[in-house]
Amino acid sequence: MGLNMGSDGFVFMDQLLAHKQFSSFSLKDVERVVATNDKQRFKLQNHPDNGRLQIRANQGHTVQVEDLQLTAVRLDAPGCPQEAVHGSYMKHWPSICSQGLSRMHRTHIHLAPGLPGDGQVISGASHREN
Repeated sequence: MGLNMGSDGFVFMDQLLAHKQFSSFSLKDVERVVATNDKQRFKLQNHPDNGRLQIRANQGHTVQVEDLQLTAVRLDAPGCPQEAVHGSYMKHWPSICSQGLSRMHRTHIHLAPGLPGDGQVISGASHREN
């Protein structure tokens, strides 16, 4: 898209909103989407050096992002959760059972600590039965 993305996945909001694909949206539109997304898919923050507002996707990356600050799941690691979930549709369950989880065209697989309903799970859990 011709946008400059930092190694942490952030893009400056003014550049994003100036892009022809996003020119019909305002900063208020973006702030509303970020604030109301129940899976917290996006993050807004001011750049630490120049204070300019920037945005990134928190999950679902299809490009390599070096500095996402993700934690690998290792059973022997201190603080490793006892349960972790990955949200998907039931129609994919047979494939998951036989082949395991696949990151497909993304760079990693997201898991959320805990179990659905305990208040911690926000990533990937879908209430639909598709």
